[in-house]
Amino acid sequence: MPDPVTIPTRSIVCIADDSAPIPLLRELRKISPNCIAGVWLGLNPSPTLRASWESPEDQSPIVPEWENWLSASEIRLIIFSGQSSAHLEALRQLAAAGKSVIIYPQLAHELSLAYELSLGADQTPIDVFPVRPRCLHSALRDLRDDFRSQTLGQGVHLQLERKIPPRSESGHRLLSVTQLEECWVEDAAVLDFLAGPFGQLTATRAGASGSEAALQQIIVSSQEGPQAVWSCSPGETEEWKLTAAGETGKIELSITSSGEDLNVTRIPPKSDSTPATGQWTRFLLEQIHTFFQGTPHPEGLKELIRSYELLDASRRSLKRRRTIDLYYDAPTERGNFKTQMAAIGCGVLMYTLFAMLATLGLGELLRAGFAPEVEGAPLDLPPSMKFLMQVARILTFGPLALFLGLQFLMYFTRSSRER
Repeated sequence: MPDPVTIPTRSIVCIADDSAPIPLLRELRKISPNCIAGVWLGLNPSPTLRASWESPEDQSPIVPEWENWLSASEIRLIIFSGQSSAHLEALRQLAAAGKSVIIYPQLAHELSLAYELSLGADQTPIDVFPVRPRCLHSALRDLRDDFRSQTLGQGVHLQLERKIPPRSESGHRLLSVTQLEECWVEDAAVLDFLAGPFGQLTATRAGASGSEAALQQIIVSSQEGPQAVWSCSPGETEEWKLTAAGETGKIELSITSSGEDLNVTRIPPKSDSTPATGQWTRFLLEQIHTFFQGTPHPEGLKELIRSYELLDASRRSLKRRRTIDLYYDAPTERGNFKTQMAAIGCGVLMYTLFAMLATLGLGELLRAGFAPEVEGAPLDLPPSMKFLMQVARILTFGPLALFLGLQFLMYFTRSSRER
């Protein structure tokens, strides 16, 4: 357990429009009672939300505004759980100010938010800690160790089956697209944690009717890692089961009803195994402990980006009805600059080519119209025509010279890590 001294006083703030971060803040206050500087619940929080944060056991200081945190150098970490535009704007500005982020990912965040955090981290280095309780569970970590040590043998195959009750009041046993995507973006992080990164994705839906479907299946694979199959369908109660099978063994992790504790079944059983613990906050607290010690955590942002890229790839696969190749390349200011300059450069070269042809044609027309009477005599153009040719030359080669000069800006687009 982290030592209280490692979490400075008033070094953590929380921005939320729900009560999801409350358990984590309770654990942090046990370690360092005065580490929470304040909680911002939004412009007009509901009475129910305010009441949940003002309970006797959650005596977090609720503040009316967050802007003062931008210049507070003692604040180093933001706990974020929200989806309103005001909450997201606060997150963007605080992250741009160099505050690291513990984020509770939601479907509404989309891939754009992860990319914005990546662009900001490229300029001002920050750490991002996605809160994925199942990924932080010790049973998932043990399973990942089994993959790496090849405990299950060769030919490992992953299958994640999920059942959730339909929200539709029409009586149809169909799941909405929102339900399916909420489940997938959560489980995509689990599969990526175990066997990612993946190289290909294929998504299909069965029994689709408008914005609802009876079943969705997604297959992800890579050249070196195991293939994983994810499926989601309607059920009377919520069920979650992950099966990992190989040549020499099989492991099943399951959750029934609304519980978060994983039931682990090993075939054959492991004699020296220790019971898995569901205290996922312990692993997150260890990450916070290392953060305040100065240890960087670059994998968190990559994990967040990959989970939303898998969501985006599933949408494209369903729309195009084909397999999508996955390429993970977190955006940076330098990368964006190089891409834009490459596209502009192709356009400038084509423009220069056609402008040269046009200038040569104009020169031939002028030569024919103002040809000297004596053969071999120099061409004597009127001042207006000379000025026209000078303008034509500038318009032909000026854009190319300007483009080549802009290449020196590459130095100024380097991130603070590269300088």
